[in-house]
Amino acid sequence: MKEKKITFKKNIFIEAEVCNWFKKISGLMFTKKNKAKSLLFEFGKEKRIPIHSLFVFFDFLAIWSNSFNKIIKMEIIKPFNFKILPKKKFTKLLEIPLNKKYSKTSKKIISIYKKEKNNLKVVFSDDNFYFQKKKLKKRTLIFKKKEENS
Repeated sequence: MKEKKITFKKNIFIEAEVCNWFKKISGLMFTKKNKAKSLLFEFGKEKRIPIHSLFVFFDFLAIWSNSFNKIIKMEIIKPFNFKILPKKKFTKLLEIPLNKKYSKTSKKIISIYKKEKNNLKVVFSDDNFYFQKKKLKKRTLIFKKKEENS
């Protein structure tokens, strides 16, 4: 499976598997806690699809983002929840298992989100995406415009 490097605030990194159609159906189901990897679900169009944690025997962190790459919702999902549905449509979902491998990283991500909840945005590129403050968005747009003019 293809992997993407995900960077949160420049110093927090996670490798996530990009899910194919089969993995989008199964997700983290029937995986062992210590062997579970983070998963990135990418949908072409904005959708409002419920997820569940049936047959997932451990907690995981779910992060939803929309087509404008703004974080819609972040939630710790407990095992055997029948339906988890964000209020708004989304295009990407990141599932991070709360195991030894990701425990420190997920705690840092949650603390960043709590501190800067309304100011966080996800920026996607070919290889990775990362959180940044909205203030930096203008600089990013200016940089892209300069590249287009060249």
